[in-house]
Amino acid sequence: MRLRGGVTLALLVALMVVPAAPAKADPAEPTNYESMVADVEPRTDGVSFRVAGGDAYLTVSAHPGHEVEVRGYFDEPYVRIEADGRVVVNVASPSHRINQSRFGQVGEDDRDSREEDWEVLAENGRYAWHDHRTHWMSEDRPPTVDPSEREQVFPWQVPVVVDGRSAVVSGELTWVPDPSPLPGLIVGLVALLPLLSAGTRRDGGPGLVLATALAATGSATYLALGTPPVGRDLLIVPVLGIVSVVFGVVAVVLRGRRVALVLATAAMVATTPVLLALLPALVRPILPVQSPLLLAAG
Repeated sequence: MRLRGGVTLALLVALMVVPAAPAKADPAEPTNYESMVADVEPRTDGVSFRVAGGDAYLTVSAHPGHEVEVRGYFDEPYVRIEADGRVVVNVASPSHRINQSRFGQVGEDDRDSREEDWEVLAENGRYAWHDHRTHWMSEDRPPTVDPSEREQVFPWQVPVVVDGRSAVVSGELTWVPDPSPLPGLIVGLVALLPLLSAGTRRDGGPGLVLATALAATGSATYLALGTPPVGRDLLIVPVLGIVSVVFGVVAVVLRGRRVALVLATAAMVATTPVLLALLPALVRPILPVQSPLLLAAG
C-alpha cells in the first residue's frame, strides 16, 4: 500500500514539475511542405532572404549599411530594416494583423487601409514573419498534387525595396510525400519496449527506462534547439525529458530498492509525452530544423 502511494506521488511530481504555459500560437512543426527562396532579382549584396521552419516563416537579414523594405499584401509598407540595423514594423499595416497566425484572413477594410504606425522590434538587422504568399493557406492538402509524388504547389513572389531599388524575392512551395511509416513504427516500438518491460524487472528496469529517457530527451532537445527561434515552441517537452532522465538516474542509483520502482515509474510517465511529441518527426518528411551554422548566421 505504501509503495502504491509512492508511485502515485511520483506520477504527480512528474506531471507537475514542468510549469504550465500556453504553447506558441504558430510554432514551426514537421510538415509535408517545403518552401524555398530561389532568387532575388536584381541581386542584393549584403541582404539575404530565406525560409525558416520548412514553410513557416520568411526571414530577411541585412548587413549594417543596407536598408530593406518589405511590401505587404496590398503594396503597403510593412517591414523596414534601417542602415543601423534597427527593425521597424508598421503595426497598422493590414499585413501585420493578417500575419499574426498561419491562416490569417483578409478583413473587409484591409484593402483600403493606408495608416502607418511604426514600432521598433529589433536592433540586429533581422526579421522573420508568417508570409502567406510563401505557404499553403489551408489545412487540407492541395487538390492538384499527388500525395505520393514530390510536386510544386505554386511559385511565389514577395516585392521588396533594397537600398532604394525595387526587387522581387521569388521562390517555390513544394509538396513532399510522407516517407514509409515502417521505420517510424519500428523506432516507436523499440522505444516503448523498455517502458513496457520496466515494471516487471526490478533490477534491469530502471536502466532500460533511463536509456529510453536519454534517447527521447536528446531527440526532443535537438528538434527544439535546431528549430529557428522565431518558430520555436516553448521548451516544455525537452524540460519534461530532463525530468524523466533525473528520475531515471536516481532509480538506477537506488536499483534493487523498492523506491527505485517508484522513481522508474515516474520516469516512464515523464518520458511518454516526450515520445508522443516526437511522433510527427517520424512520419513527416520536412523537419523545421537547421544546422548550427545556419542558426548562428540568422
